Amino acid sequence: EYARQLAQQFRDNNGIRPSPPKQAAVAVIPTLKLSESQENKLTDEEYARKLAQEYRSDVGIPPSPTSVASLEDLGEDIEDFETAKKVAQELEDEELALRMTQADLDAAAVQRIARAEALRGTNQGYVQTEADIIAHQAAVANGELVIAPHQPQPWWRRLLRCLMPIGVFIAVGVGLWFAFGGKDGTGWPGLPTIGDNDPFDGVNPTETSQWEASKNKNGLTLEVLDGLDQEWEGLFHTAMSDWENGTPDALSLTRKDIGYDGKCDHADLKMKVCNGDYKDTGWRGINQVMINHKGWIVSSVAKVNDFYLKNADDDQRRYTMCHEIGHGFGLPHTDENFFNKDLGNCMDYTNKPHNNLTPDDSNFNLLADWYGEATATRRISEGDESQESDISSEVPESAWIESMEAAKMLESGNIVDIMNNTPRHRPGRTLQWELVHQSAAGGEFRIELSSGCVMIAHALLAEPLV
Repeated sequence: EYARQLAQQFRDNNGIRPSPPKQAAVAVIPTLKLSESQENKLTDEEYARKLAQEYRSDVGIPPSPTSVASLEDLGEDIEDFETAKKVAQELEDEELALRMTQADLDAAAVQRIARAEALRGTNQGYVQTEADIIAHQAAVANGELVIAPHQPQPWWRRLLRCLMPIGVFIAVGVGLWFAFGGKDGTGWPGLPTIGDNDPFDGVNPTETSQWEASKNKNGLTLEVLDGLDQEWEGLFHTAMSDWENGTPDALSLTRKDIGYDGKCDHADLKMKVCNGDYKDTGWRGINQVMINHKGWIVSSVAKVNDFYLKNADDDQRRYTMCHEIGHGFGLPHTDENFFNKDLGNCMDYTNKPHNNLTPDDSNFNLLADWYGEATATRRISEGDESQESDISSEVPESAWIESMEAAKMLESGNIVDIMNNTPRHRPGRTLQWELVHQSAAGGEFRIELSSGCVMIAHALLAEPLV
């Protein structure tokens, strides 16, 4: 009893968990069986120690350390609570301390593993989970991972990143250029190209006018006045031959040399072709047709501008000559799209004139529909001969005078500015041009003259509009 009380007091003073109820402790005491001889030999101190040891063993209390010799030693030092507390702490918390130490070691190992994974994930450029992020931050805080400061990219690399989308855009554009025309305008074999349908479908904004010969359907017989200088004579003869020798043959043309005529006024029932330095007017070629009150063409003037064509190559000069003469017969453009396949005729707008130097069957077929085919084989007449006609233009002198004023108004200014500032309709007759149609390469203009006459002009731009 004394030993148990002593142990209980020791526990209470040092915060050690209480002993089991008395019943349990009392029940334990009889389990100790001693012989009479042993009993006599045991001193009270030894007996108490045995009882305490048995009690500890039965209730699961760890045995006293070897450093503690006996309860008497504890009793002698019981008043030294500090020493007793240390002894009790060693006795009671040894296992707990071991477990906590092991848990700390395990936790430290887990952190080291997590940090190693975080370091590996960082080196590979990713952090997978929230635990990885926490471990990564801990590694940075403990100095295990050093994050280098951000270094700006070199200027050439930033420039390359900016230019890459532009390069892709250019590559796509070049691919489309080859697919829908390419360098020679023929496109890639097997690929569809734009403009393979009717060449006159939707490209003529107004009703076309023809010469009065169309009502007889015997072909168009026309005298063409040559007002060109010697530098253009060869190309003019080539163009005349190209138009004359078409199939079907709807034209009978007579050339008359009138000497150089840079002014190039209209001539009744004739076509006149001229060249001159008409300055930086924005147009490379222009054609004007006079239409009487009945709607027939009664005169045509075609001009080529040496300001842009004097030093141009022969293909550009030949294309322009053929194009403006074609308007003189009443022909519209066969196509006005620069980015599709070239149609192979000079009435097709192009930036590759070597593909469109001459008329083609589509032009000749339309002329034959209008004027009919010629009834006999003819040739281009040379010299001063002229063909008399019983057809009258029925254009008064006042209208011819107005036509010269109107031509000067249109040709002297910059044609692009005129297109931008010319209305598309003017009510009444005010002797002012109106814009009928505009495209990237030219424009069509109309002006009303006296006695119901009208003049139509087609201007071919020196540079296509962007």
